[in-house]
Amino acid sequence: MRMQKKNQQFFQQVRHLLQASPRQALNSTHHEIIQELSPFAKRFIQSQRTLRSLELHGPALAMVLGDKKSVSFEEKASLSASGNFFFIPQHLGIDVIPLSLSTSLHEVLILEFPATVLERFRQAYPEQVRDKTPPPPAQTGSDIELEVLLFPDLAESVIHLIRSLTNENKTPASQSQHCSLHQHHLMEVLLLLLQSNVRSRVRQTIYPDFATQIRYLIRTNLASEWSLERLAQAMDISVSTLKRRLRSADVGYRQLLDEERMGRAKELLQQGNQNIAHIALACGYKSQSRFAARFRKYYGLSPSQVRTQDSQV
Repeated sequence: MRMQKKNQQFFQQVRHLLQASPRQALNSTHHEIIQELSPFAKRFIQSQRTLRSLELHGPALAMVLGDKKSVSFEEKASLSASGNFFFIPQHLGIDVIPLSLSTSLHEVLILEFPATVLERFRQAYPEQVRDKTPPPPAQTGSDIELEVLLFPDLAESVIHLIRSLTNENKTPASQSQHCSLHQHHLMEVLLLLLQSNVRSRVRQTIYPDFATQIRYLIRTNLASEWSLERLAQAMDISVSTLKRRLRSADVGYRQLLDEERMGRAKELLQQGNQNIAHIALACGYKSQSRFAARFRKYYGLSPSQVRTQDSQV
């Protein structure tokens, strides 16, 4: 009960800081407002029942503010009461679905960790990679654990970060000084996340293994005609080295490519706002029939069946 009260106080502070922010909306429509707090922090406010597919370009913390919601990450869902927040690995989309029929605004705060901050962290704390905590087990469905359990030092660090972001226009410091301060706070948050219940996933994001690096690379351009030669060139290694390291990771490049393309294709089909031909192209298939055949072999269902099933839910 005492911890729950502290969590409530934390999120009340967050809401107060956001409400006092002088930032103007980056994008505003009848149903949605996006308020940019910095290049790596955004506040989404939406009156529709679902905050659909908030595209993230790097790992992030997503803080859910408001009524109880279901938060899904690429088909994987976890229930969140008001105020809980999540660590989201790199290149992972997020949907936020209210569980009540309330017509009130639904709000999510996204704090992203840009590549520059991750690189600075790796240089400043190389010893963290030597931690031998075993990686998290593979999880599916609602078993995925990305929800961060709040503890006092982490809560205080996040508050300092948000205060820094919302006070940027109120202090005379230069833009570069503000940026440096924000990056310092982000690195502090990362250090504390490495002490949290999601530390294994955070460590994997900061110090990705070889297979994960390949996945990140593929996700940056799923439509590309990836080959062993192109992957090796992008990784700045020889083809023979690439093959050897993939063998050591007990995975093939075609397996990684299929997993990333099929996963993204299923996500786009379930969103229902693009036709199948466009989805095929976006996922690297110039032929819609070849895409459909590959998809059926992978999932046991045709693309149109997946779309129909989702529309009936």
